[in-house]
Amino acid sequence: MQLYFVRHGKTKWNLEGRYQGGSGNSPLLPESYEDIKKLAEYLKGTKFRAFYSSPLQRALTTAVMLRNDMGITVPVI
Repeated sequence: MQLYFVRHGKTKWNLEGRYQGGSGNSPLLPESYEDIKKLAEYLKGTKFRAFYSSPLQRALTTAVMLRNDMGITVPVI
């Protein structure tokens, strides 16, 4: 079994050096969406059984977008 760890995309708070932890919910920056698309292209053809994500919006958005951009239909848990 192989595991792939992917950090959520950058947020405005990342740029400001602010702590987000489990309570902050800064949205992803526009460039993060481009980064996710590039990663999806890089990982295309890699077989996944599921994506696991924190329920925080920045992490969940990253996971769902990555899965969708890869064109696969595995669950995001």
